[in-house]
Amino acid sequence: MKKQIYVISGIVVTLIIAIFVLLNMEKVTISFGFAEIQVPLILIILSCLLLGALLLFLFSSTSTFKQNKEIKTYKKEVDSLNDKIKDIKKNQPKKVVTEKPKTNPENKLKA
Repeated sequence: MKKQIYVISGIVVTLIIAIFVLLNMEKVTISFGFAEIQVPLILIILSCLLLGALLLFLFSSTSTFKQNKEIKTYKKEVDSLNDKIKDIKKNQPKKVVTEKPKTNPENKLKA
């Protein structure tokens, strides 16, 4: 059922994009100061969209890289602390638990 939903939503998105392209086919003039070019509006929109997606990917990948590096250092620190805990537990003398002799309340009264 999920595959059918994905296929149907893909078809709907494709139709919306096709209609958007057909509505934005007129040519616009872009002036670079030293040159002018005429390009369909949809190419300008798509190129801006792709440029924005590329910039978003670059910025998010750098922050993700920093976070992964930070996570690795924290994992190393946790591992070293766990090793220290194991060493401390290993070197700690075992405590012998002795039971206290049971006192009879009657003995306390006699004394």
